[in-house]
Amino acid sequence: MYLTGQRRVRKLPNPCCDTPAGISAGVAWFDEADVFQGSPSRFDWKLVGKKEMLIPYNTNGALQVKDFDLIGEHHLNPDHVRWELHRVWVIDANLKPGQRHVSPKNRYYIDEDSWNAVLSDRYDAKGQLARTGFGLPINAPDLPGTFVAAWGTYDMNVGQYFITVVMNEQAEQYKTVASQPNSTFTPDGMSGSSAR
Repeated sequence: MYLTGQRRVRKLPNPCCDTPAGISAGVAWFDEADVFQGSPSRFDWKLVGKKEMLIPYNTNGALQVKDFDLIGEHHLNPDHVRWELHRVWVIDANLKPGQRHVSPKNRYYIDEDSWNAVLSDRYDAKGQLARTGFGLPINAPDLPGTFVAAWGTYDMNVGQYFITVVMNEQAEQYKTVASQPNSTFTPDGMSGSSAR
């Protein structure tokens, strides 16, 4: 991670799994990015099946309002997030013996058409629902494709939620760029391309 104030690149202590992500003030974990972006080797995975349920879908409208019209005190403003009855694949992830994670049991809901993870339920060691994650998929015909433009998580134990940076009021919310060379992600590459 490049720390602008120090003008130094520092290795994160453990950017994995249930380690709190600094960008979220500790509300979200590293493996909750894009609903799930962790190590699959920690869990036993089971395809439960397919079902219809209400999921955030075609949420382009969420990107067309002012940031603080979308972000509410306790949750996203439901007037700006579109939900649709849609088919999803249901996948369970249970912690393997000998592995450690704050959420030993998890359930993920994967959109049947786009294969985007759109919702998650994460349970604590007592088997109680403790966290739920969401992804806001948008339709991007210029790609063409569908992708999760913003994601977040609700922590029911502390009554807080986090959503990734919303760039609704920016002139450009996303753009397609060419793949970067590996040197971009070295300490020298990160510090050379950063701004103070």
